[in-house]
Amino acid sequence: MSGPATASPLVEAFYSTVTQALCVGAVVKGCDYSLRRWLAVSTLTPPEVALHPSEPPKNAKWKLRAIGLSIFAFFMAFEGGLIFGAQRIKSEFWLNALWAGIEGLLITLVLFTSSLIFFPARIELSYIANKLDPGAIVLKEKREDTVWPRIFGAAGVSALCIYLSSQNIRALQPVVVAAWVLMCLATANMPKMNVKWANIVLMGYITVVPVIGIVLGGLITLVLGFFGENGETAAPSEPKPELYGWLGRVMIMVMSGLPCMMAGVLISLALRFDHAQTRSFIALRGEPGQAAIIPTSSPDFAKPMFRASVAALTASLVVAEVLTSIFEPTHSVEMAWIFMTIPTVCAVQLITAKRMGTLKDWWKYEEIWIPSKEDVAKIAQDIEAVAPVEEKPAQK
Repeated sequence: MSGPATASPLVEAFYSTVTQALCVGAVVKGCDYSLRRWLAVSTLTPPEVALHPSEPPKNAKWKLRAIGLSIFAFFMAFEGGLIFGAQRIKSEFWLNALWAGIEGLLITLVLFTSSLIFFPARIELSYIANKLDPGAIVLKEKREDTVWPRIFGAAGVSALCIYLSSQNIRALQPVVVAAWVLMCLATANMPKMNVKWANIVLMGYITVVPVIGIVLGGLITLVLGFFGENGETAAPSEPKPELYGWLGRVMIMVMSGLPCMMAGVLISLALRFDHAQTRSFIALRGEPGQAAIIPTSSPDFAKPMFRASVAALTASLVVAEVLTSIFEPTHSVEMAWIFMTIPTVCAVQLITAKRMGTLKDWWKYEEIWIPSKEDVAKIAQDIEAVAPVEEKPAQK
């Protein structure tokens, strides 16, 4: 694969700065939408059929396992077939057309999802019961909106981005990267969110993954070197088709948004923690199975943790950008950004929580977006405990 077309350090620094500025804006917008989504989820109650589950159907566990394995096998077969099929394409044009089409579909999906946040639609959230697993629930999202204008608009912008990139015009690439960040932060469906484990996972990622990469890279180099020295000289083969440089840049551009995606998880938690600290906030659950509408705006409240986190993210990105421009004037600075942003945001959040006197509350803060079967059973017990007792008629 040929590398992307080179550009001057000044041009690279300009696009990098614009991309990170838009990504920070996407973090702020995504955190706000995530808060509004959480406000709707916190009022949901599982349906009656989940609160009082019946006996599971016969072979339910085996059916669930079969469905999961089938989905996994399908995606593995699709990915494997795509990779091995692409290797057998002899024409450079059709190889690039294939990957450009796939990238265009991904960008269309990202822009379509992001449009639901910038141009809000009426979205209802509700819990529905899992028929194969009594007592388990899933989060259902229903949109009351005409999707075709959004799809055509997203497809048009995606096609324009691909075309401009083929002409070495990267004007829309920062917008697409910011849309990736916005989509990942605003639409994540994790069953539980915990500050403690979020810190452990993110800090573990930036320490363990590089070590694993170095070890695997070294092993691969040794193996290739061993077989290269002891193996027979291979016969010259026909040159393989390569990806165009501009297409390679498009395919890896999302990596520049990875620092904001990862740090945005903690920043989103900080905003919802700030909201939970307001004394006026009391989540009142609705009737079992009742849907809740995502509000169009978030309430006003003090946001010390959120503001400090955004400031830490911005400052760390600026410092990382300056350092990498001085010592490595190329666009391959994603890992440097990650090493700067994640520890900085984590440290600032801990310091801010310590100064506010809420360090223990912050470290123990947890959200349940999709209750487990045990959580559903506890909710059923709480509802029964507060249910009004019918008064018996007085005897004459």
